[in-house]
Amino acid sequence: MKNLITIALGVALGIAGYVFVNRYLHTHSATVVVQSNHKAQVDKKTAELDKKIKDIEMGIY
Repeated sequence: MKNLITIALGVALGIAGYVFVNRYLHTHSATVVVQSNHKAQVDKKTAELDKKIKDIEMGIY
């Protein structure tokens, strides 16, 4: 009986650990994707502003 309880406890802890790690990795990978997309948008906007500044400097409004 003790062995059965030990096995059941081990299985329950294993499942809980799997769920915890899976959620942790999923959450952090999603964060990285959002940050990566944000950086791409910032880089695009920076390039657009740089072009506008050059146009103004050249007298092309």
